Amino acid sequence: MLKVAGFRVIHGPSTVGRVYQEALAELASGELAVEFRYSQPPAAGMPLPPPEWLEFAREEADAVFFSFPPEFKALGEFFGRLKEELQKPLVPVTVEVAGTGNVSPEAAQRAIQYHLFGGKANLKAFLLWLGELAGKLPAGTAPAPQEVPWAGIYHPRAKGYFTRLDDYLAWYGERRPLVGLLFPRIFWVEENLAGHEAIIQEVEQRGAGVIPVFSDGWFGQVKNDDVIRQFFFQKGKPVIEVLLVYSGWFLKARRDIVAVNHEPSDDVLQELNVPILKMIHAARQTEAQWWENPQGLNLPQVIISITLPEFDGLIEPLLVSAAEDEGDFARAQPLPEQVSYLVDRMMQWIELRHKPNAEKKVAFVLLNSPCKSVEATVGTAFGLDSLESLARILKRMREKGYRLEWVPQDGRELAEAILGRKALPDFRWTTLEEIVAKGGAAAFVPLEKYLSWFNELPEQAREKIAAAWGHPGQVSELKGVQKLSLGLHEGQIVVPGIITGNVFIGVQPKRGCAGSRCDGEVCKILHDPDIPPPHQWIAWHRWLEEEFGADVVVHVGTHGVLELLPGKTTALSESCFPRISLGKVPHLYIYNLVNPMEAVVAKRRSAAVIVDHLPPVLASMRLSGELAELEELLEDYQKAISLNEKGRAEVIRAQIAEKARAANLWSGEQDPDPGVLHEKLTLLRESQFRDGLHIVGEAPEGEALAELLNAILRLDQPDCPSLRRALAECLKLDYDALLKEPQAFHPAAGMSNGRLLEELDLLGKEILADILDLQVDAVGEPLARAQEHISRFARRRGLTLDGGKDSLAKVLAKALRIIPLVRRTSDEMENLLRGFAGEFIPPGASGALARGKVEVLPTGRNMYSIDPWRIPTAAAWEVGRRLAEELIARSKNEDGSYPETIGFTLRAMDPFRADGELIAQILYTLGVEPVWVAGRVVNLRPIPLNKLGRPRIDCLVNLSSILRDGMPRAFELIDQAVKMVAELEEPPEQNFVRKHVLEREAELLAEHGREEARRLATLRVFSSAPGTYGTGVELAVAASAWKEEQDLAEVYFHWTSYAYGEGVYARKAPDELVDNCCRVTVTFEKFDSDEIDLLDCCHIYGVHGGFTVAAKVVSGQEPKTYFGDTHDPERPVIRTLREELSRIAHTRLLNPAWIEGKKRHGYKGAGDISSRVNHMYGWQATTRQVENWVFGGIAEKFVLDEENRKFFQEHNPWALEEIARRLLEAHQRGLWNADPEVLEGLKEFYLEIEGWIEEKMGEVKGDFQGGAI
Repeated sequence: MLKVAGFRVIHGPSTVGRVYQEALAELASGELAVEFRYSQPPAAGMPLPPPEWLEFAREEADAVFFSFPPEFKALGEFFGRLKEELQKPLVPVTVEVAGTGNVSPEAAQRAIQYHLFGGKANLKAFLLWLGELAGKLPAGTAPAPQEVPWAGIYHPRAKGYFTRLDDYLAWYGERRPLVGLLFPRIFWVEENLAGHEAIIQEVEQRGAGVIPVFSDGWFGQVKNDDVIRQFFFQKGKPVIEVLLVYSGWFLKARRDIVAVNHEPSDDVLQELNVPILKMIHAARQTEAQWWENPQGLNLPQVIISITLPEFDGLIEPLLVSAAEDEGDFARAQPLPEQVSYLVDRMMQWIELRHKPNAEKKVAFVLLNSPCKSVEATVGTAFGLDSLESLARILKRMREKGYRLEWVPQDGRELAEAILGRKALPDFRWTTLEEIVAKGGAAAFVPLEKYLSWFNELPEQAREKIAAAWGHPGQVSELKGVQKLSLGLHEGQIVVPGIITGNVFIGVQPKRGCAGSRCDGEVCKILHDPDIPPPHQWIAWHRWLEEEFGADVVVHVGTHGVLELLPGKTTALSESCFPRISLGKVPHLYIYNLVNPMEAVVAKRRSAAVIVDHLPPVLASMRLSGELAELEELLEDYQKAISLNEKGRAEVIRAQIAEKARAANLWSGEQDPDPGVLHEKLTLLRESQFRDGLHIVGEAPEGEALAELLNAILRLDQPDCPSLRRALAECLKLDYDALLKEPQAFHPAAGMSNGRLLEELDLLGKEILADILDLQVDAVGEPLARAQEHISRFARRRGLTLDGGKDSLAKVLAKALRIIPLVRRTSDEMENLLRGFAGEFIPPGASGALARGKVEVLPTGRNMYSIDPWRIPTAAAWEVGRRLAEELIARSKNEDGSYPETIGFTLRAMDPFRADGELIAQILYTLGVEPVWVAGRVVNLRPIPLNKLGRPRIDCLVNLSSILRDGMPRAFELIDQAVKMVAELEEPPEQNFVRKHVLEREAELLAEHGREEARRLATLRVFSSAPGTYGTGVELAVAASAWKEEQDLAEVYFHWTSYAYGEGVYARKAPDELVDNCCRVTVTFEKFDSDEIDLLDCCHIYGVHGGFTVAAKVVSGQEPKTYFGDTHDPERPVIRTLREELSRIAHTRLLNPAWIEGKKRHGYKGAGDISSRVNHMYGWQATTRQVENWVFGGIAEKFVLDEENRKFFQEHNPWALEEIARRLLEAHQRGLWNADPEVLEGLKEFYLEIEGWIEEKMGEVKGDFQGGAI
């Protein structure tokens, strides 16, 4: 009897444990009886061997073998100790742990070979060989390792395998088109092939051929890059039309490089130039478990099967097989409906590659913001002029041979066509009757036809739709909003849109409401976050696929709601509404580069292939009007002080106070300190704003390109200093002093340090503009030109030149590298058209360009996200630590004591753009730090109290629903930290987490056991339910469906009472959320750059504002609200929310330069202005932190100003109506104390605006809400 203990931690879908068992069975029937104890825990959680295994290994086993990933340091230490202890063979079976065993290098190598080659015969021989090592069998009993190919072609009908493509094709015969299937060799070696064979069979039944290739490229013996060239190319040319990849990560070398420094490996995928569809095998989930799991896949599987393959440009992740049973080593069981859907989509991509352009049908979906007026927001797209972009796309399509009967000359003509015909969903100012009368209906779907489509839906989906919106077969029984949800006109469902040749242009239907109203009654999603989309939505999308026959659908801009419909988080099923809506049509999505977090959700939930676009140029803020006049007075004051002219200084100081109040920079009764005003002006001057909107394919040039380069080079970066620092060095200026003391007066320059910084900014842009057209590789000529500019500047400002060439040369060299990348913005248009041809869209990095992440360029790529295990990074940890210290100190200084609980709004932009700075801040607030190994966070550990120097502060986290879906690792990490801190034996006054957990646990023990009570008491991370997004507060505010703050708090709790953590996914726990909110005295969130701000989206105020008002209502006290600014990671700053909203009003919403930038884009720019006014109103409704002057400024700037009023009248009167109505509502609710004259003018002009809109409507039948609230 041989006794063997085996322990292995394996990344990937290995069923090697089952193969061991099969080998043992053969041994038992012949040569040898073996008692075998084997443990193969999942890689998640950094497992240690179970106690019973360890006892057997120590006391009874004759030999022990093991393997684990090298990053599992705890296991390395464990087996290192075991090595010293055991007097029996301890045998490593993978290269990574070869040095940890106690056998000779030759013996270790042989053990490794048995496992590398794999298969039952080799593992059987390995067990015999262990008998030799243990002295139980004579030497020579075990056969040598049997070599098995690392890659080859497997087909179930063939005998054996093929190692040459020509041989396979000669056997396979002529069958076109050909599809590649690439899967890990381990499936072939372990004879676990049911999933692969089901795919092969389905592909062949559809008339295509398949080249099924197994490869060890996932584990390093061969490179998948080489395998692709070997088996999917013939005579240097690709032979396949689509590649199907079945397993986890893809190009291992590429993944390792990209995850660290965003550099691609080689270009084999671009040479292959075919769509690469990602198939998923759920190795540790049965089909039944998957159906029941709202998350779809567990965290490790998401990372391995979805996140990492995205780095290579793989698309459409789809579950095709699951474990056949709940055993540890279950075989793969194909999921027939999933396999069929995969092949449906595959065949659509193939058809797209072969169909002539003149025959292709393309559907463009323009987005909108129904709650902010459908009529005002057609083409909603963050940072993009979607209408002008679409007009240009249509022109390029006509040049490429697509059939279009009408092509708009520009975005204005397109907007006029859509609004003139009312080719959009019905809303406040639009009825179905008007849509039909003006030609805005692209088609009508007979109710009978829709009923047949409805009956084809999965039963679960039909039941949900019928329960929410009524059954379409019982129209006569439907009342109110349920009947409106059909969008019926004379018995047919209206499909709004415009058809021009083979192109359809439509505005996305409404998702959670129906009819020509916007209020709490028709906004059904407000009360039911998980509500399915209404009938008209389903009919519109089914018509797009079934009747119009779209070959590809394109969503234009960031972002719509298709990807946010109810259903699983990942690995969607046929009953998930994104999949129901999309059908089998290929999906391209034009997306803003700065928003990778939501792009990821679109990729995973709506099969989107992203074509990212450049954000608008970030321009530096220039003070103007009264702000500029105030600055002049401050400098005059500083000069008077320096000359000891006390009398003149006092006169100027009085003028300063008056001007500061007029400029809305000071409202206190006491006159302001000039130094404080300098700091405020510096904050504004150092701000940046998005100048206008981007247009797809249009690269910034001239002044705009110089402005963009300046924004990228504005901060110190690891590879070079900031441009301003380099210029300061050339001028013998102390750059750090300029930043630290902006109010100080610089005598030589004759201005404040803050003003001097602005001058350096202008000098930098002047230099950049002068080198844009230099066709040089070396930095010599640009440096010479720069020095000429610097010399002139020095003479003009009375400053001294002092070398500094080395730093400046580094910055200019980087600028020269960036310029051609920016000019490749044309790739946006070209790659979109490549997508229409079914070609490969190359992957690209994502991140904050304004923080110097130039690896995101060029745009036009299918952006990927991040490796979640690297979050937070060490650099982000330092930023987060400093933020935590400053926030806690500021709160303590203001209140006299430490806050016991801080409420954090954790958005997806933090890990995706800032590497987890806020996650780091939360961990440090709790008094916990990460443990990194090779850049990956492998564990957490508490920071000793004496090192921390303060109590551990409790944290309540509102988790973004996008982050919940895109990176579940975030909430598991925070939950792990909370539970760790709660277990520490520390005084309650030094550990507020433990204090609160013990208090709550004592209350819960009356109804729960101790373990359950402790788990409930430690819940700290809350979000909405899976398949729902936001907090609902933004809907209530937009629909005016609230009276008191209590109403908003109730909506917040109704939507967000779902807890998340380790082993906890969407547990409904409203009592725990309320209990935690009662203790919140501070709420906080942070942004990483001026690429995004608090007014960019309704969800921003809906989450942070909703959180704040909820805490206020249940606690009875108003939390302090703070904002973190880490646009410069070296100098993170904490401000109050009130200060930040005022900064945004000064530098953006009411900034003349920002307004003119929006006006350049006509209808779309006007709609964006109105949306931001809505969001400012939302902040006031939820937090009361908007200063009164802001609303007065909005009224005067947009409604009362004749020039701007005419702009809105000409381009988008619905947007101005929305602005004026919100202002009147703010006054009525007591949110704005309006000046009587301003209020009177506002009311007068509102009537005029209503008249404009009613004139455009003409004689309209049907009820509509109009401007009524």
